[in-house]
This record gives sequence, C-alpha cells and structure tokens, in this order.
Amino acid sequence: MPQWPVEEIRQRTLKAVAYGRAATIRSVFVELQVGLAYCRLATITTIPGSKMRYRDSARAALSQALRAAARVRLESKGHIHDEFVAAASLLQQALAKLDAESEFADPKNAKA
Repeated sequence: MPQWPVEEIRQRTLKAVAYGRAATIRSVFVELQVGLAYCRLATITTIPGSKMRYRDSARAALSQALRAAARVRLESKGHIHDEFVAAASLLQQALAKLDAESEFADPKNAKA
C-alpha cells in the first residue's frame, strides 16, 4: 500500500469534503425544484386524490431540502444562502396557495 505524505492526505480530504458539500447544496436546490413541479402538477390536476398526493409530495420535498440545507449550514450569510431562501420561500408560497385553494374548494377542511 502506498504511503502518502500527510499534506497530500489533508489536501485530498479537504477536496472530498468540498465536493460532498457542493453535491449536497445542489441536491437542496433540486429538491426545491421538484417541490415546485409537484405544486404545478397539483394546480393542473382535477382529481382530488392526486391533488392531495402532489401537495404532500411537494411538502416532503421542502422538508428534505430544509434538512439537507441544515446539514451544510445554508442558513449562514452569503450568496448561496440568499438563493436558498428565495427558492425555499417560493415553494412555501406555492404550498400556501395550494392549501388556501383546497380549503376554499372544501369548506369542511377550513380551520375554525
């Protein structure tokens, strides 16, 4: 087995960690995009059961994105943080709109 200098091991480790962080950040944005796609599907479907499943899937995508964002500390300041907040807010607004539409369509689901 080859013996590597400590500095080379350290550099390889830092590079691997950076690649992992970048991949996780990309996955956060992909989850948010998937959530928005589910919201779009929910708005165009006319089948109530499908609408609910799409909405639930969008909520799950948001939840996954938030958990992954916490792992890589996207809550810290910076350009990526601002993009994350904007994308997450967009999905949250889309979910709120779906919730409002479903309560309007089915008054028995409205909160007292």
